[in-house]
Amino acid sequence: MICVEKQHEPKNFEIDVRKKGLKWIQKHQLLENGAPPVGTKFPTYWTSITEPLYNKYGGICAYYAHFIHLLDAEIDHFIPKSKEIALVYEWDNYRLACSKANKYKADKISILDPFLLELETFYLNLITGEIIVNLKANFSAKYIALAKSRIFPEFFQFRKTFNTKSR
Repeated sequence: MICVEKQHEPKNFEIDVRKKGLKWIQKHQLLENGAPPVGTKFPTYWTSITEPLYNKYGGICAYYAHFIHLLDAEIDHFIPKSKEIALVYEWDNYRLACSKANKYKADKISILDPFLLELETFYLNLITGEIIVNLKANFSAKYIALAKSRIFPEFFQFRKTFNTKSR
């Protein structure tokens, strides 16, 4: 698996994203912590830093650990916007994701943070193309459960389809 390491925010992030976002939150009198009211539509100021985020992470999808094209790159809020207002406009909450991973993850919160992956958490089965949790490593049961939840079924379906067609 290709691990992604947390990168520092770009210079323009504070002005282009954080300050604008916090100003909007204050203007709409939202509490600065906790879940927003149902149906809150935050301005997507974070899209202005999609390319810098893409460049900082070398075009690697944090969830599927493969190279993606900039046109397929999206910014995922690791802690979803619907769960925590304080993190909507925070760099440390953003993960580079391909559109498929971002849509599949949606508002899920009980998955392993790609930034916290231990070495050898997964291995690649070179015959089937599957990414498998390494049960032989000395990981806690909680960590293994989170690792299993990190592997999205749609990705496996893609890999199996790809492997079938290439034979």
